[in-house]
Amino acid sequence: MKVLQVISLQPLRGVLLFLAGIASGVSCASFAQTPQPAPTASPLATNPTAARVDQLIAECRQLMAKGSFEAVGPKAYEGVSLSQSIGDKIRQSRSLMYVALALFHSGHLEESIEPFKQSAAFAAEGGDPRLQALALRSAAVLLVDVGQFDDALFFYNEALTLQRRLKNRAAEASLLGNIGRIYAVMRDYARAEQLLRESLDMAVELRDELVQFSALAKLADMEIGRSNYNQALKYSAEALSLTSTEIDAAMRNELLHDVAVAHFGAGNNQRGLGCAGTGGGF
Repeated sequence: MKVLQVISLQPLRGVLLFLAGIASGVSCASFAQTPQPAPTASPLATNPTAARVDQLIAECRQLMAKGSFEAVGPKAYEGVSLSQSIGDKIRQSRSLMYVALALFHSGHLEESIEPFKQSAAFAAEGGDPRLQALALRSAAVLLVDVGQFDDALFFYNEALTLQRRLKNRAAEASLLGNIGRIYAVMRDYARAEQLLRESLDMAVELRDELVQFSALAKLADMEIGRSNYNQALKYSAEALSLTSTEIDAAMRNELLHDVAVAHFGAGNNQRGLGCAGTGGGF
């Protein structure tokens, strides 16, 4: 049984989209955010130091898009230092996001968690709950991957509280799914199922197939964890029937791995082999 997903770049795509000031819709492994406008301009926008920070942030974004991750760090750290010198909490928070992303993409997973935490704290001080929620969620995603489940639950729940205040129901649905997944890994299946079903029901109501797919995939994985293989196959089939173009091939292939595991668990060895070999086959 696959207990934890291998960390992927998909979850952190939402951070880049937010920092770029464009709409984002990310899931599963993911940060699901509803479309969000660019952050409003700071009163310090005409300050030369603030303008330099904005330039550094823009350069970080461009370098990330090119995959030049090693060049992001120095610019992000400079942005943090300059923002601190003028007491601009929001710019400091945004710069710390890029510090964290640079560390993550350089393979320093555990070291990237603290800058996300700091980013959340500065976003809170600066009065930007959207940025704060995203930073909290970013930290939680990585905490799960290093097995720090209690801390991850704390940060996910803090993000959930903020998204509920913002009435961001798509983000709320996705966060419920992420919290449910942790309880499934911890084998608290009753709590996990409650949260995952709540996430699924909300996603169906919102007609958000990306979050719906994520919830169904997590439910399938949970059922494999408690050896309910036929139910896992039902959830998987429902998820794979969704047609949204936001559900990419990597997400589908990951779920198809679970389909193969469920077939083997149910004694359908030929179907399991067929699924593993061809990427399909219920």
